[in-house]
Amino acid sequence: MNARYCAPLDRLEVRALLVAARDDVATPGRWVSGYLALDKHGKLVSPRAREARQFCAWGALAKNDPSGTDHEEDPVGTGQMGELGVEALRVLDRAARLLNADSALVVNDLGTHRLVLRMFARAIALAGKPNP
Repeated sequence: MNARYCAPLDRLEVRALLVAARDDVATPGRWVSGYLALDKHGKLVSPRAREARQFCAWGALAKNDPSGTDHEEDPVGTGQMGELGVEALRVLDRAARLLNADSALVVNDLGTHRLVLRMFARAIALAGKPNP
């Protein structure tokens, strides 16, 4: 099995990003499916907005990505992830496939909160593997 899932210089940063994102969705009340991020009133907001309170897996990555951009007016948030966030999403997708799902998006939007946390646990383990 090939253990190389992250670029050598980014491995620990990707793992740290995955841990931070997992922490943001660790409780069921902070996790959401079908939206990147919602405020306390259930309104769609950018994952990087201060008022964001609930996140999907992708939204939590976008929120915590230090290489991302701050376009709070963009509730879709797709342009907010930088290279680090994109790499973390690749690792999360790999973890989703190990759980027999097509992608992290499928796990988040069609799975349970418990399954999302299992996906993050696998991704964190994958990101922590040394590169050959």
